[in-house]
Amino acid sequence: MPDPYIDSMQRWIDLSEIDYLSPFVKAWLAFNALYRSVYTHSQDRQIIEELKWKPNTVRSRLIPMLNGAKSGEDVEQFRSFISSLHTRLESYELYTGNGKEKERITFKQIYLKPNPLASKFGDRNGLHYRVEVINIEKMKTKKVVSKVMNKKGAPIFILNQEKYDLNELESCDDFIAKLNRIQKDYLMAVYREVNPRIVVDLTDFGSSEIQVGAYKFVCSPEDLFAGICEVIYLMRNTLFHGELVPCQRAAECYEPAYYIIRKFLDVCR
Repeated sequence: MPDPYIDSMQRWIDLSEIDYLSPFVKAWLAFNALYRSVYTHSQDRQIIEELKWKPNTVRSRLIPMLNGAKSGEDVEQFRSFISSLHTRLESYELYTGNGKEKERITFKQIYLKPNPLASKFGDRNGLHYRVEVINIEKMKTKKVVSKVMNKKGAPIFILNQEKYDLNELESCDDFIAKLNRIQKDYLMAVYREVNPRIVVDLTDFGSSEIQVGAYKFVCSPEDLFAGICEVIYLMRNTLFHGELVPCQRAAECYEPAYYIIRKFLDVCR
């Protein structure tokens, strides 16, 4: 016969679990109202880029907590939130976007900023490699042109793409048939240099080391702050756009994210 006390205990335990999705939404809406009062941009993405890289209150007060300029319980607490967020995002794969645009949310592969480099050239073993990202202003779009030419300038490989897509390059029939392994590797290396989005692994990006809980982020404090903003923004997107697959482990990722947004709000008071 079931023990009613044990059953009651389990029910109360289940009810006592905090659903951090709702607090995250409310904290984000508060943060949204805050930055809308400061910035005039119409798109959230534009505002997030400003927060990541331009002088502002959140940035100026949180970077000292990452670069060692400040210490104390408040600093350790902020770093613990980052550590917890990194731990949970590595133990549970959270995604944003759909189809080919789908990407995992992780500090190990996070978009930092647009790439100012629009073209890259290189010569190797008698071949000339060229990859260019060309803006088409009238259509408000880009195209990517990849070429491999011999010494006389005659093309041995050309690919025109409507957008930057490394997978499309690798699966191209001419790429597979006309280039050997060394040539393919070199062209892909040149191709990666002009990726319109600088995507990095913040645990291995640079020479500076930042101890965050049990982890070391090998990057500058400025890059880590930008990465934190980007992760939180992507988590907002996957939740607001209905992309989140609801489960306990997914919801747990939002606990440290909620506290990080609260820290954003607290430093502005």
